[in-house]
Amino acid sequence: MKKSKPLIKFLLIFVATYAVLLVAAHFMDRYYANSYRWFGKVFFENYGEKGFLQFFPVEEKTTYRLSTKVVIFNKEQIQVARQTGQATVKGAEFFVSSWYNGLIPDILLVSLIIASPVPWKRKLFAAIAGLLLFDLFILLKWKLAIAWEISQNPWLEMPTRNPGLVKTGYEIFVQNIETT
Repeated sequence: MKKSKPLIKFLLIFVATYAVLLVAAHFMDRYYANSYRWFGKVFFENYGEKGFLQFFPVEEKTTYRLSTKVVIFNKEQIQVARQTGQATVKGAEFFVSSWYNGLIPDILLVSLIIASPVPWKRKLFAAIAGLLLFDLFILLKWKLAIAWEISQNPWLEMPTRNPGLVKTGYEIFVQNIETT
């Protein structure tokens, strides 16, 4: 029984922390989604030589909590449209959930770290390092999702490097995890 006390303590702290953070997340969801879109814009707005991406909030709430619509344009097609007086330019689009892709994994990580029986200084370092690694992983998933969408829309006239690698990476990190 004595050996199970630390495990029970860990589980209780983890569940309590996870529950509190999950409730708080419902109030932070909009702010997290805004920062999520901001990071997407910073890293991917100008994608390669030809790509231009825009990130829009999804106003209607869905079962899957999709928060962001990503639209991919070809800069050259935009330029031609301006020169010919076209009012619109076709773009490829896909939807992303900042809730499942970022917020829930962050809450899980922080809850596990807080519940762990290590000193607070190490917990702080672990939380910072872990959240940084999670963010890098999210950027990788964004990159794969964008490359996949470009490869599925040849009319964008944007080359995809290593299409086989993009397909495999997309299937492993984006599609199978089902967080986008």
